[in-house]
Amino acid sequence: MKKFLLQDPSNTKWVNAQEARAKTNIMNAQIRILAYPKLSRKSRATMDIEAAEARIKQQQIHRVCHGIILSMIET
Repeated sequence: MKKFLLQDPSNTKWVNAQEARAKTNIMNAQIRILAYPKLSRKSRATMDIEAAEARIKQQQIHRVCHGIILSMIET
């Protein structure tokens, strides 16, 4: 697949970005294994889901607060 994509030089940056992302994901997984060796793979995945849900809630709160501030400025 990589060889096929690299036949077109314009794909080089995209392929490099995907490889870097894959390496980052592997490193993050290894860090979690070292940080939480007693947790199972499923438990670590649950932690990732909880972190993502917390980020979503934080973004929603930020949007609501931003909307309130904008409405106060407009009045």
